[in-house]
Amino acid sequence: DVSAEQAGCRLRGLGSGLEIASLAEARAVASTWPSHILASMRKLIDPLPEPGTIALIEVFCGDGELSNAVERFGGKAIRIGIKHSPEHDLTRPSVIRALIYLILYLEPLHVWIAWVCTSVAGFSALNYEKHEHLRAGIDAAGQNVKMWLQMFRVIFHIQHSGHRGIHGENPAKSLALQDP
Repeated sequence: DVSAEQAGCRLRGLGSGLEIASLAEARAVASTWPSHILASMRKLIDPLPEPGTIALIEVFCGDGELSNAVERFGGKAIRIGIKHSPEHDLTRPSVIRALIYLILYLEPLHVWIAWVCTSVAGFSALNYEKHEHLRAGIDAAGQNVKMWLQMFRVIFHIQHSGHRGIHGENPAKSLALQDP
């Protein structure tokens, strides 16, 4: 198995419980499903669907248009976003951990992540340069984006290793895509 450092999927700064050394280690944790992990996943969706039955998990979904389309064609979809539940606040590391474990548990056919781009949009760089009073907020939002990019890397490796789809959406000129 590839180490997390080599795969680029170590989530730093997300607190205890997610300093994963390898994908094999993540799967080993997931295979036992301790009650506290199941409880954290149930905060995202309750009851938990059976593994292998979900066509799409849409993250940062807003109105969930992609999920709506999947359901119109008879598939099952899960929407993760603050608009759907206060428990879906992906600025909280505990919610990111629960989402990662949910994806390990459910093995969805596809995961679609369209993270918020406001702090990494071109106008943010302009506002940062011209408006000193906005800098702290832009910096804080930028830290969230870095955390979400780390989350995406972990989910990418989970989905890719299971031969399932992972999709990310952000504007082509997003500063997030320039982050190594």
